[in-house]
Amino acid sequence: FKGMIRDDYGFKGMTFNFKKINSADTASAKNAETNVVKISNTSTQQEFYHYFDFSIVATNPGDEFEYYFEVWDNDGVNGCKKSRSQKMIYKLPSREELEQKTEKSNEHIKNDLTQSIVDAKQLQKDLEDFNKKLIDKKSLSWQEKKQLQDLLTKQLNLQDKINLIQKENLEKTTKENLYQQNNEEILKKQEELNKLFNELMTDEMKELFKKIQDMLDKLDKNKIGEMLDKMKLSNKDLEKQLDRNLELFKQLEFEKKLNETIEKIDQLSEEQKKLSEKTEKSNTEKSDSLKSQQEALNKEFEEIRKDLEDVNKKNQELEEPNNLEKTDAKED
Repeated sequence: FKGMIRDDYGFKGMTFNFKKINSADTASAKNAETNVVKISNTSTQQEFYHYFDFSIVATNPGDEFEYYFEVWDNDGVNGCKKSRSQKMIYKLPSREELEQKTEKSNEHIKNDLTQSIVDAKQLQKDLEDFNKKLIDKKSLSWQEKKQLQDLLTKQLNLQDKINLIQKENLEKTTKENLYQQNNEEILKKQEELNKLFNELMTDEMKELFKKIQDMLDKLDKNKIGEMLDKMKLSNKDLEKQLDRNLELFKQLEFEKKLNETIEKIDQLSEEQKKLSEKTEKSNTEKSDSLKSQQEALNKEFEEIRKDLEDVNKKNQELEEPNNLEKTDAKED
């Protein structure tokens, strides 16, 4: 935070204050915690800076905090007066919002990977066609040189796209792991996927593109043809790697969705058990409240049924779907 304070008397002190406002614990929701902000007591006008890491206190999806600054003047004659900034809100996305964001990001990454595979295949064909044209040529015309430059540009664009996919996947994984506990097997697969992304564009491939670019100035037809063959083979390898990455990404997406759904069912089961116990002990006066709680749990379960449909859909998208039994009867 950066701000400005002014007062004719100077300042006695300043604090940064925050409190959780969506907590079931009424004591923590009522009392604000404070951090002292370093300021000068003698300067009547000054900028202040304050750093606070909300991830220390906001540890669960949906956590919401109210925060504000307070400052006291240094009026020793009339007594210190306090001034407060406007109240502001810091809120973590809820579990549902995080899931929606992850789902959107997953679809985007899968679409980009699929398109990159198509681009790599097309580039192989373009390189082969161009190389055939070179066979009976003694030298390259200006138009052919431009075609070759266009092919190189497409290759570099493909490289940039892959780098962006890698970056998006890493950011998504980092955010996911902040607020949800994944099992060891999923974490290993995440690590394997990141490693595969890092290996997509090898140093040898990058060096190859640079050599072809340098040869454009010398117009050595024979060497360019040789390089184009290598470039075609590199793109064939790239296509295979992209295909492997896409399949591993889909498998990881399926397993995470399955685990999340299992956790939701376990949690809902506990809530249902508690409500059942409450119902057994209740009197008729509380029946409306218990009924509304049961309706809320029923609504949650309908969302879980949608999650189970999504799990099955993701499974069917795999090259080798996992053997999942039908759960309709158990759901009912």
